[in-house]
Amino acid sequence: MLFSSPQSLLELNLVPEEWGGNTPMVPISAKKGTGIDDLLQAVAWVAEEKQLMANATKLAAGTVIEAHLDKKRGAVATLLVQAGTLRTGDIVSCGACCGKVRSLTNSAGRPVGEAGPSIAVQLIGLNAVPNAGDEFQAHTNDGDARKAADAAGEGLRAARIAEMSTTGSMVTLSSLATFDEDTDTLQRMNLIIKGDTSGVVEAIKGALQGLPQESVVLRYLLCAAGDITTSDVDLAAASSGMVVGFNLNPDEAVLSHAKRLGVTINTYKVIYNLIDDVKAAMEGKLRTIEERQPLGTATVKAVFGSGKKKDVHVVVKAVFGSGKKKVAGVVVDEGKLQKGAQMEVTRGKDTIVYTGKVASLRRIKDNVEEVQVGLECGVGADEWTSWQEGDVIKCYLVVTKSQRLEEARAATAVDVNSLSDRGRRRRPAQQQQRTSTRCEQQQQQYRNGSSSSRSGRQLAAISSCGCRRQQLHQQQLSQPAAGLSCKLQHCMAPAAAAAAVVRGAAAAAALCVAAGQWRPQPAAAAAAAAAAAGGGWCSWQVVMQHTAAAYEAF
Repeated sequence: MLFSSPQSLLELNLVPEEWGGNTPMVPISAKKGTGIDDLLQAVAWVAEEKQLMANATKLAAGTVIEAHLDKKRGAVATLLVQAGTLRTGDIVSCGACCGKVRSLTNSAGRPVGEAGPSIAVQLIGLNAVPNAGDEFQAHTNDGDARKAADAAGEGLRAARIAEMSTTGSMVTLSSLATFDEDTDTLQRMNLIIKGDTSGVVEAIKGALQGLPQESVVLRYLLCAAGDITTSDVDLAAASSGMVVGFNLNPDEAVLSHAKRLGVTINTYKVIYNLIDDVKAAMEGKLRTIEERQPLGTATVKAVFGSGKKKDVHVVVKAVFGSGKKKVAGVVVDEGKLQKGAQMEVTRGKDTIVYTGKVASLRRIKDNVEEVQVGLECGVGADEWTSWQEGDVIKCYLVVTKSQRLEEARAATAVDVNSLSDRGRRRRPAQQQQRTSTRCEQQQQQYRNGSSSSRSGRQLAAISSCGCRRQQLHQQQLSQPAAGLSCKLQHCMAPAAAAAAVVRGAAAAAALCVAAGQWRPQPAAAAAAAAAAAGGGWCSWQVVMQHTAAAYEAF
């Protein structure tokens, strides 16, 4: 580990030898190339002192340091042998990859026949490019190697699904704020990341995870080592994705194919430039916001009809036009008034009586574009004439502004508890008592088997979980028609209990409950009836069809 000072070691409860501890500290400089030999000697001394030894006679095992795809040699993995001896011709599994060792190359670039513990070598012969950090193991036969690779692949797929569920794919109360108001879809940005090595790809993913994703979620369609291919371009075109390459030079055929499909390929040599461009692309998906830019305020001192009455107030000495149009004579108190800007007229205690544009501004006989603080002028509005003395004019500009990810994070912050409370509308105590009694009756009917229909059995089960009781309770439910069984726990949102019973059928109902659009009990009933009709799984339309009947029941 690298530390800048002995104080950094103390933070980890490591005391340097020079301070009376037992932790050796070696100063090095990669820029000057000093201290490297001392570091190697210190490592060898610590290994000898602690008797760090490995069995060199067993089957080889170790870790992947780096891996990449070579055009001529195929998948190339840099391995660190930690136990046993790796030889040419061995059959190995490496993460989700496997293969036979065709050649081994040492750190000097020379081919070797074997590599013992603590030796780093480049291996050629795997059927795919492994990930940096994957563990490799030598096997006695090809079947064992394939089984180990398949098991590792299943683990990687499970981890990928779990990662997707934690990056915005699951619909939860807190993710409701990330739905676009215009399209009702979650703002996503699809990425295809290709790099020269797998370690670089993982480093890019780790760096991008540091970007705020409350409003725009990054979705990795493909992350792999190797050159950018036409298949990557086709995937980007089909998903409106962005192709990002690091330390790569795409072929002319790939570039022309991307140009024909309208896909932009971005390649980088510096990771900071990559992060900045991805962040800018994410901000481009955010909706623009309108902000008020205050200009000034003014107070109405007199009101007169243009062309109908002689001016007796010094603020206006010109005619705004013929007809019965009324004009306000004002004094600018703060800032300035600007023609064409927006204005808000307040009367009394901040009562807004008009909002619109400043149609005209005049001083003496001249039409002016703006009037500064302390000056008098006449203000006219085309569609409003109900001026009164004492009205206050607030002049402002409406500025369209692009959001930044940090600003969008603050704007989309949602209090989940208050959002949940909107869906759980309070009912009078008497109505709650009636509902509780009805739930108990339905539950008793379910136990006795008197409910003949599947929807009645499911409705009784779900309603029992929807009762708003303070104690927790569990009940084993059986659904022969759906082939499901689950143990339900007390839930404050009945639609969530419905989701546990009927799986995906109640997901839409749960979402509506969270948004406060449905009452909880009818939503749960609709999901139950829809599931009964669909055999345990149904679509959103089926849930909607049963909603009206659920309202009647409750």
